[in-house]
Amino acid sequence: MKRFIISSLAAGAAIASAVAQTPPPVEDFARVPFLSGVSVSPDGKGIAAKVATQGREVTSVFDLSDGGFDQVFAVADSDGLRVNWVRWKSPDTLLLSLRFAARRGRATTVERRLMFLEKGDNELVQVIKDRRDEFPVQIQDRIVSWLPDDPEHVLLAYSRNNPANLAVYRAPIAGGLHRTVQRVRPPIRDWWADRDGEVRAGFGLGGSNDDQRTLIIRARGEENYRDISHRVAENGPAFLVQGFAPDGTTAYVLSTHETDTRALYEYDIINDQFKKRLFAHPLFDISSVEFHHEDGRVIGVRFIQDGGRAVWFDDAIKAEIDRVRNLVPGETVSYFGSSLGGGHGVYFATKSGEPGRYMIYDRSSGTLSRLPPQYPELNGKPLGEQVATSYAARDGLEIPAFVTLPPGVQTLQVARGLPFVIFPHGGPEAREFLGFDYQSQFLASRGYGVLQMNFRGSSGYGETFTNLIEGEAGNALLNDIADGARWLVSSGFADQDRLAIMGGSYGGYASLMNLVREPDLYQCGIGINGLYDLPKFISEARQYVDGQATQRYWKSLFGEGRALRDNSPVYNVDAVKKPVLLIHGEDDRVVPASQSRALNRRLGRRARLVELENGD
Repeated sequence: MKRFIISSLAAGAAIASAVAQTPPPVEDFARVPFLSGVSVSPDGKGIAAKVATQGREVTSVFDLSDGGFDQVFAVADSDGLRVNWVRWKSPDTLLLSLRFAARRGRATTVERRLMFLEKGDNELVQVIKDRRDEFPVQIQDRIVSWLPDDPEHVLLAYSRNNPANLAVYRAPIAGGLHRTVQRVRPPIRDWWADRDGEVRAGFGLGGSNDDQRTLIIRARGEENYRDISHRVAENGPAFLVQGFAPDGTTAYVLSTHETDTRALYEYDIINDQFKKRLFAHPLFDISSVEFHHEDGRVIGVRFIQDGGRAVWFDDAIKAEIDRVRNLVPGETVSYFGSSLGGGHGVYFATKSGEPGRYMIYDRSSGTLSRLPPQYPELNGKPLGEQVATSYAARDGLEIPAFVTLPPGVQTLQVARGLPFVIFPHGGPEAREFLGFDYQSQFLASRGYGVLQMNFRGSSGYGETFTNLIEGEAGNALLNDIADGARWLVSSGFADQDRLAIMGGSYGGYASLMNLVREPDLYQCGIGINGLYDLPKFISEARQYVDGQATQRYWKSLFGEGRALRDNSPVYNVDAVKKPVLLIHGEDDRVVPASQSRALNRRLGRRARLVELENGD
């Protein structure tokens, strides 16, 4: 596969001057980050995380009590079985979420199981006991509250009969009776609880078309919910419940009723009105809200400008972040959150040219423990510089973008005539941001520039920009991508005869449709887990919960009837002139591998299909 990409773009090209030295082998980039999902035990004596080693992911528990990093438990991902996440519940117990692919009738599904593990034991115990083995609860890891003051229970939302309508249970993690704390209330399937574990709000879709939105909420101690569905009416301003203030009558919500971007407000539950606006950025949506581990009050917000940004309201957290920064001078430090109980802070540190590493801050001693680097083999190796930029689409809209340059090329201004890979993101309602990306860095190490753009409809830039996606996923979004390629060429940064396009999911779709619509612009295309037959993909959505709403969503992006065929690569293969590489995970439960197989058959000798065994 590597030979295919390189030879199609740069055979005989003089790119050695852009690469300072012999690049690291592909395996150094292709590995999974060394640590992910890091969770610190409440007493700080243990760490649980997914660890990548010898080509596999192993969920491990490490003992830090003697100042070392000693593994005391491990469970490896096996064929078809993956560990979703792991988190400490108490100093001696952990919860793990497992996932695997399955079938229920004609529908392919992803099953999730919640498992309990006691420190010092090697046996995983299932938290929800399946009373009917032929129809077990499909999704068992929806935790509504971790109940931080109760080491033996969590609040779980699940249903044994209808996955569209969920009840909430107080569940003993080591086994025992699950007590109902919130009965099923159709059409509610998403529940929120406050810091003390009282269920306070619910959201659901229902009605004859599965798209009627319902939102209910109550103050602390109230028996009945208040119906505030008017706050989530279709085409109205955003209204997203985030949490609850300690006073019992105030909720924290994200809303666009005053601003184009999502801003954070205090909301008066009793009187159904907004109170204080806590934070709003004029250009970027708030992406997440951070809460204090003791009382649940808001302590900060995050948003994505180019990379991650945070604004902290709590003086203690601000002072702690400053202390950690002083311990690692010259590095960019990001606060990830606290251990359950709040004794330790989890941080991530990186600096230019390095993928970074996790760190654990002990709040009682003021000491900082550095964990191993995320990509150990790349530490200290020259990596590509990533720069933020923008370009104008053909209709004048400014498109934010990021360019990764080959090592040795420090700025975009000095880049001249490079081979470039155009790399649109998936979603399509997602976004790119500054930060280490293993695929882009691999390509950069081989002498390529990489362009990643946030085409119209990408998230994080406010309602107006996001809403430009309506009806344009098969039109204007594709133009934005092609306009980025032409901007690189017209600016002299890219060699017009050495352009490729690649992407995954919607990015795979966009890559293939760019080959259809722009047959002379690129030299080859790569589609990874892409959707290529829109009519078939949308038709199959009927098998799943909210199927009708899902179908309407995709039609709102691409159109209906003939437009779906016109916007599908599989029905337009005659326009494709250049070589195509298709890659697909056999067990993908979002976009089935049949999408790539069908396109591969129609493209014939112009394409090569690589299927990833057990790939999701």
